[in-house]
Amino acid sequence: MKTTGGVGVNVILEMLANVNLGHDLKLLAREGRVIVVGSRGDVTISPRDIMSRQGSIRAFADMGHHRS
Repeated sequence: MKTTGGVGVNVILEMLANVNLGHDLKLLAREGRVIVVGSRGDVTISPRDIMSRQGSIRAFADMGHHRS
């Protein structure tokens, strides 16, 4: 937060959500987004961290599925 002057970041690309997601939510700017592209386990967060910022969490999984 210090780096952004207390504003927070608009987008976080998260590749290890099971470790970092809870911390990520505290760094978001108002209406910021976390894009989850990787996780190696269950995730526990405090919903208030995202609700207070009116942010969103989006998830993307390739999982080896490809369109022909």
